[in-house]
Amino acid sequence: MAAATDDDATVLAELACAYCQAGRPAVGQRLYGKLRRSRETRAIPALNLAKCAANLGHTDDAFRWLRVAIDERCVEVVGLKSERNFDCIRKDPRFEQLVTSVGLNSI
Repeated sequence: MAAATDDDATVLAELACAYCQAGRPAVGQRLYGKLRRSRETRAIPALNLAKCAANLGHTDDAFRWLRVAIDERCVEVVGLKSERNFDCIRKDPRFEQLVTSVGLNSI
């Protein structure tokens, strides 16, 4: 199995979320910034950015990135209802609207 590198967007996103949840949002914010800048030149999944934004409390950004992920047909969107990194925005009415718009309410 290959080792994950610092450039692995999924690992960076999960790390950013973990730092936020551990009470170290400044580190999470730096990683989120790195991912956002990298998206300009690399294929960084919008869902990863949505997770980071949600954990940082950037709710509007989280929903914007979720919409981009849906528009880009990100396969991982099917796990939206169970993804723990979205627990912090789950009570927002936009979350339920998003879940409904992609047909996940019937699952």
